[in-house]
Amino acid sequence: MAVRSMLLVFLGIAVACKAADGVTRCASTYDCQWGRQCCQKDGEPWSFYWYYNGGTGTLADSDLGTCGALGQEGQVCFASNSYDPCSCDVGLMCCPSAEPVDPPPGWPAGFPFHAHTCQRSGDPYACI
Repeated sequence: MAVRSMLLVFLGIAVACKAADGVTRCASTYDCQWGRQCCQKDGEPWSFYWYYNGGTGTLADSDLGTCGALGQEGQVCFASNSYDPCSCDVGLMCCPSAEPVDPPPGWPAGFPFHAHTCQRSGDPYACI
């Protein structure tokens, strides 16, 4: 019984600490409030699935992102066929970009980047 009580105390402390710092660390959008937040790093969408440094097999705290807003107009977004899509905000669609867009920070070298951005309008058949 003592072990169970200690576990409950530990979980309570962990929840209180997480609430106190007000920042939710994330490895992917699935760690955030789905449909209301995306995982971001340096102001851009970020995911373990896109940028994972496979050398160590683990993620350091500095490798994590933070849960933030959904994609805004002109911001890079990732299609629903991604392992970890980051949705655009209400009224925006994730569509192929007409303008060239640099890959986000950490995008793997040599891996093709087909830029999609959050847009107000576009061909719904081309947008994902």
